[in-house]
Amino acid sequence: MSRWATSRDFGLDGQPGVLYTQYAPLAPYFAERAAAIRGRFSTLSTKILVAGCGMGSLVQRLTDLGYTDVWGSDASSYIITQGKAQFPAIANRLLVADALNNSGNSLPSMTGVRRAAGLNGNSRFPVCITDDLLTVMSDAEVATALTVLRATATTLFHLLSPLDLSTTQDPTLNWKTVPAGWQAVIGNGEWVMDVTTDIVYGANGLPV
Repeated sequence: MSRWATSRDFGLDGQPGVLYTQYAPLAPYFAERAAAIRGRFSTLSTKILVAGCGMGSLVQRLTDLGYTDVWGSDASSYIITQGKAQFPAIANRLLVADALNNSGNSLPSMTGVRRAAGLNGNSRFPVCITDDLLTVMSDAEVATALTVLRATATTLFHLLSPLDLSTTQDPTLNWKTVPAGWQAVIGNGEWVMDVTTDIVYGANGLPV
């Protein structure tokens, strides 16, 4: 569910900048996120899905840190095509799939993602990282996505950006604040990381 950044996202067209989801694929913050995640999941053979992966930057960074079975999915075929060109070593693990869709066993459903990753029957990814995925969905879409993702992975780890009150919010997006506000939708056993601080919160709203 990523949205490709435009010049307006950076305030380069003379208008106030707005919140965005994807930009430079090699931005340093991807490495910082990956390093914070590696400290949480030390088994490098863990099969991980990054939902809302954009071009696959986090997939690549986690792979660079030694994870051997990281997959990425995004609803934008354009973004995935760009990612395959940017990161050819992981191109076969970047898939076009919609986190709102779990209909059928083939792509673009999330069941199709599980099948592509070699997970058969009701087998799920041990970990699914949602990389700012929920921040670009309406409340109704969040509810649907969480239902689909809970059928896709055993553990959900949500990376969320807090709302920057100094930035003009794009009215087409639905940015969630961290940690305030997420407890109503995030389930027990699911984690939230504030990507500006790398602080991880448990389902009780306390840092873990």
